[in-house]
Amino acid sequence: MSYPTLEQYTEALQYPDKALIDPALKAGSLKTTGLGLPLALCGGFALTYIVTTGGKKYAVRCFHKKSSNLEKRYEAISKKIKSLNSPYFVDFAFQSQGVRIAGGVFPVVKMAWATGETLASFVEANYRNKTSLANLQGALQKLATYLESNSIAHGDIQPENLMISGQGNNLQLIDYDGMYVPEISSLGSAEIGQRNFQHPKRNEKIWNSQLDRFAFISLYCALKTLQTDASYWDKTQSDQSAIIFRANDFANPATSQIFRELSAKHPEVKHFAQICSADLSKTPSLSDFISGKNIPAEQIVYVSPAATQKPVYLSAYPVVNALNFGEVASYIGDVVEMIGQIVEVKEDRSKHGAPYVFINFGPWKGQIAKVNIWSEGLAAMKNQPSSSWIGSWISVIGLVDPVFSKRTRHWSYEHVSITITQQGQLKQISQSEAQFRLSTTRGSGSQNRQILSGMQGGRTGGIGSTTSQTGNSAVLQKMRSTTTSRSSGASARRAGSGPYTQRSTQSYQKTTSNGPCFIATATYGDALHPNVVALRQFRDQILVRSLLGRLAIRTYYMVSPRLVPFVEKNPRLRRRIREILDAFVDTMKERKKTN
Repeated sequence: MSYPTLEQYTEALQYPDKALIDPALKAGSLKTTGLGLPLALCGGFALTYIVTTGGKKYAVRCFHKKSSNLEKRYEAISKKIKSLNSPYFVDFAFQSQGVRIAGGVFPVVKMAWATGETLASFVEANYRNKTSLANLQGALQKLATYLESNSIAHGDIQPENLMISGQGNNLQLIDYDGMYVPEISSLGSAEIGQRNFQHPKRNEKIWNSQLDRFAFISLYCALKTLQTDASYWDKTQSDQSAIIFRANDFANPATSQIFRELSAKHPEVKHFAQICSADLSKTPSLSDFISGKNIPAEQIVYVSPAATQKPVYLSAYPVVNALNFGEVASYIGDVVEMIGQIVEVKEDRSKHGAPYVFINFGPWKGQIAKVNIWSEGLAAMKNQPSSSWIGSWISVIGLVDPVFSKRTRHWSYEHVSITITQQGQLKQISQSEAQFRLSTTRGSGSQNRQILSGMQGGRTGGIGSTTSQTGNSAVLQKMRSTTTSRSSGASARRAGSGPYTQRSTQSYQKTTSNGPCFIATATYGDALHPNVVALRQFRDQILVRSLLGRLAIRTYYMVSPRLVPFVEKNPRLRRRIREILDAFVDTMKERKKTN
């Protein structure tokens, strides 16, 4: 089944009474952004929307990526969770007929809203509070024991999938897409979890009730470190995607500065480093780990900093350059880590008086990437952005929203953005750290692509993202000119291969489906024009199947963004291109009829 895209959900869910099929959800109100559009949160294979109805709050998960045996998985998971009747899980129902999109009917998961805040937000707010951290540590031990005693695993234990309440004493799990229960053991793994909390040797073939052991041990060691010395939160640049340790550290503990430092202070961390170096199958349960039992007998010889190789930044999400509009836009509907230097900060109020802040990575009258922080997001932030942030570098983690554009006789703009809903999504970083993360992306794109391919299911062929329609301003163009090689490298990465990338039509389609058709959109003036949609379908369904087709796509994405300004400024050229494209689309339609 091909699932709708974020853009299609955004359009349809503006009218939830018509799009949603469940009677209670139809009568509810959907949470929106400051622009009045449905607020989408991302989790695994699905986009999560918040619906309030009848005094209750629900998370409605709408699928936008392929997941094999989706209905069979959720039926088994639902049956198991209901039989357990545990407070660790929220009530949910898989609805095979859940939402109407573009003439089709697609499944949704209706899930009761979990109480509390995410573990990411809780730890960021309490990393200096030893009592709260100790409470959380104890609660995690009980959860780990409970899951294994029932021969089940969540599959993606990480800060965004754990809801915390009661000062750290109470936990609830959310996002059950990758959950293991014995009844579906033959189906195999649907995902491999968030890399900053997974063993470096985990892959899709490993599928059992012990999947969560490594993540629980990582969280235990991180919380113990913070209880001893809270300064490690800032030293390790911890955030919602990583607490103390990162995938870099797991990949080679012997060259990890944090493992070297903490192993000398905490025996548990020394044991954790040994676990990272051993086979995943040798990972002990959390209770055994705490007792010092069944620790793999791995010898770790730490290498001095001067002798280590140049470090590689392994982000939990694809890293994108905020100056590269096309690259950011190509990830619409996905979670990314966007890095850039702030050019403008706009502080204002909506027509209803609610405060908001826009962080721009270029002049707003142009084609830029930006950060939206509406009133609820501002309320969640302790350190709110202001004009004093201009010139600072930031890392932003979040879902890439559909492009928002506006054009008048005198000016126009086109913005692709990430919306902030919680504190941990945005972090100020140094220029050197920003350059490290971006240069690693440029030179080692395969690592980030490996993470993306492991974290996400394949994209599907719905209506794609909106794209470039206006030229860059002179200032933005000057700023971008310094990153030409980086942009070209990013384009090549999206179409090229690397040591960790398995090349196939499916994996290639994952990098192109939903991608913008720059010239076609500039020609027709509408990314949702039927002919633009038809051309995207031709790309995703026909061209990707052959080597020559994939080479054509690669060349197109390297060249076409530079041609868009010429197309936009030349009406005669646009008319000629449109004639050619119209004829091509008509030919395709005729061939479909004859076939």
